[in-house]
Amino acid sequence: MGLNDTPSGNRYTIGLFGPRNVGKSSLVNKLLGQDLVLTSEVAGTTTDPVSKSMELLPIGPVLFVDTAGLDDEGELGLKRVDKSYEALRKCDLALFVLDASRQSGKFSEMAEQFLRESRKRNMPTIVVINKCESVEGPVSHRECFDIPADVPIVCTDALSGSGIEDLKQAIIR
Repeated sequence: MGLNDTPSGNRYTIGLFGPRNVGKSSLVNKLLGQDLVLTSEVAGTTTDPVSKSMELLPIGPVLFVDTAGLDDEGELGLKRVDKSYEALRKCDLALFVLDASRQSGKFSEMAEQFLRESRKRNMPTIVVINKCESVEGPVSHRECFDIPADVPIVCTDALSGSGIEDLKQAIIR
């Protein structure tokens, strides 16, 4: 039986959530080790949940679900946000991705709302601060984004690959 033949109930499902253009699709590609998910500088490139499978040892078959940005706007954008939250219901683990260079109250509020929603569902969540190499000097991402102390944070840079192994280890834990 091939990886794509594994019944979905036997796969560990990991969803990537967060604002537009924080690097969710780039992270999926780095985690997969291949450029399978479309990426672009244009906000809103991912419009519907995109699922990709891989073997992640020692977990086994894993399904990564890349979602549209939770800050999408307009009538169609709100439907995409709803689809992203629908995808959350099917996940075993949520990765909430933020951009290290975009530290503002707007993103802190979005993180707070998402964490509240994931806690309602008893969903294990890891906050991934992406693009960490774009920020100079010592920064407390937990304080900048107001992330609760009990939520794990992993810093990555999807372009360089920095922190990807740390993220895989956090997923395995």
